[in-house]
Amino acid sequence: MPLTDKEKKDYLIKYQAAVNLARMSLFESEAKTVSGGNVAVLEVFNDETRVFSDKAFSNSSGLPKNLKANLAPSVPKTELGDLGIPKGQQHANHTEPKLWKKFDLHKASKSDFNKIILISEMDCCKSCLKTTISELSGVTDLVALKGKNIEFIVIELNSKKVSYAHDLVDKLY
Repeated sequence: MPLTDKEKKDYLIKYQAAVNLARMSLFESEAKTVSGGNVAVLEVFNDETRVFSDKAFSNSSGLPKNLKANLAPSVPKTELGDLGIPKGQQHANHTEPKLWKKFDLHKASKSDFNKIILISEMDCCKSCLKTTISELSGVTDLVALKGKNIEFIVIELNSKKVSYAHDLVDKLY
């Protein structure tokens, strides 16, 4: 069932505030790198109970260690090209693969969840759409074949878009 305009507006308001809070904690560090880069948040729910939440910043290399500890880390070079992680050195720093790696679907599959929400300050790039979003969307399809539906919503705050991941992936092809 498509998201209503009211649902989309509610998601935008709620998650703009969440990203603003994450961005504010970065500015408090006074690190020069905080003015650029993307902040993203991944939240996973079982019904209305949040079972996982984390945030990532694409330009985290210049941040103080105490602040980096509160963010999803860069993807190790040895894992570039793995399921959901684009190939290419720079993709280790994109927020979507960082959050995918931190979420660790194998561990997560042992917990119960039925909704994934990915919020990105900037629009998702094509390489992350083609890998991270597309492959996670494919995994949710496989789970649905076993009788469990997982709602996967992507919120791109820059363009004020709220979409089901499947719809974003379908537009690529």
